[in-house]
Amino acid sequence: MSKRAIRRAHYIRLKKNKIKHLKEEWWFSNKMSDDEIKNHSVILINTPKLCSCWMCCNPRHNGWLKKHETKTRQEKRSYIDEMEQINEWGADLC
Repeated sequence: MSKRAIRRAHYIRLKKNKIKHLKEEWWFSNKMSDDEIKNHSVILINTPKLCSCWMCCNPRHNGWLKKHETKTRQEKRSYIDEMEQINEWGADLC
């Protein structure tokens, strides 16, 4: 199979799973028609997050955290390394 065929097969598989999930587990699916469920399943395949509320979104962007809490591990490690270098440089002057 070519890459494109594999991508299509995975897309179809995911779409079937999302349709099944929507029909069985979502409380508002009984109010939706089959076409609406199919359209919504396509949205869920392309963008897995249902919404952009504070519970679903990236925690770095929700506004609840302070500035230093939103840093990634790499940013924290870089800051620590810089502080160590400054402290070593200051110790050498004394």
